[in-house]
Amino acid sequence: MRNVRFATMAGVLLLWAGAAHAGSYITAQELASRLGMRCNSDQTASRCTLSDGTNEVVIWSGMYNLMVNSRLLSMESRAESRGGYVYVPDTVLGSIRGYMRSGGGYRAAPSTALRAAPQPVVASVPARSTYATASAPAYTPRASSYTPELTVPLPTRTQFTVVIDPGHGGKDPGAIGAGGLREKTVNLGIGLALRDILQFRGARVVMTRQDDTFVELEGRAAICNREQADVYVSIHSNASTTRSTTGSEVYFVDDKGEYTAIARGVTAARTMDVPPWAVAGAPRFDLVTKEILFGSLLEEFRIESRDLASDIMSPLGAHMISYGRGIYGNKGLRVLRFTRCPAVLVEVGFLSNPQTEQILGQEYYRRALADSIAEGVMHFKVGQDQTAKYTR
Repeated sequence: MRNVRFATMAGVLLLWAGAAHAGSYITAQELASRLGMRCNSDQTASRCTLSDGTNEVVIWSGMYNLMVNSRLLSMESRAESRGGYVYVPDTVLGSIRGYMRSGGGYRAAPSTALRAAPQPVVASVPARSTYATASAPAYTPRASSYTPELTVPLPTRTQFTVVIDPGHGGKDPGAIGAGGLREKTVNLGIGLALRDILQFRGARVVMTRQDDTFVELEGRAAICNREQADVYVSIHSNASTTRSTTGSEVYFVDDKGEYTAIARGVTAARTMDVPPWAVAGAPRFDLVTKEILFGSLLEEFRIESRDLASDIMSPLGAHMISYGRGIYGNKGLRVLRFTRCPAVLVEVGFLSNPQTEQILGQEYYRRALADSIAEGVMHFKVGQDQTAKYTR
């Protein structure tokens, strides 16, 4: 699933049913013609560079952002790759012109190559539906002075890998209900049931713990990154000072505008020993380029994590005791901040609620919750597989 993403972080089109967001798309060649620039694409048709000798525009398939003369600009919809061509929303034309310098030396002239390019098309691009109103706000990137030169290798992926993280364990019991039920026990029971269900459905599953042991938060994220997971699910049980509080919640990392993709990229590039595109034959990148790559990639993971949270909450929230309270963006969850894939933290219920504690102690209910989480994970996978063909 991630092979396309790592070809310059080429992501996927969002094609799920939900609140539709339709827009008019044009090819990068047509965009270059309108701007009076030349267009050069890489061999994977996942990155295009537009240039007129003075100005440079860099477009990555699957990304909400593009570069104009070292400035990172956002688009209303992702760029997409189809039929060997990269398409972008035509509304980006005005934004690009606002950052162009005068004095460009090239003006487009009719040519056979240009006439051979497909004509502008209108594509319906429905956005992923969100289960609750607590989803992340729209991302607006800050301007950047970086100028990346991107040539990312294309690793192969043969199997869908899920890392399951039963929260707490060992010396850390987590929340404890009034009846003595410990969160670490509930989390492990659900995690093991989820492992069996996902393996039955053909996924490769890696557990951060399979017994009552303690694993540091950074160690859990390290397992996820080492295994090159496609999805990371951390399982927890909640607690509240109000005993009547009940329901399930799903969290994903969201900066809420305070910790931007660029800032995360700078931090990640300076602290992570092994970058996510480090495969055999990978070229060496300077620090500035790594910061850009990390920032773009982490923003992609943020968006996909929000989608994964929504996919899990929909079936999970159907349970009477664990009815859905919503999905939430949170920037303080360390176990999610250090993962390099779509990642969520699932709070299955409140142990502080006596009724919830009683039913979470039942194996059949823990398995029912695991089945709902598995349904959400596989729904996310099917959507990724279905839409990835547009960038292959």
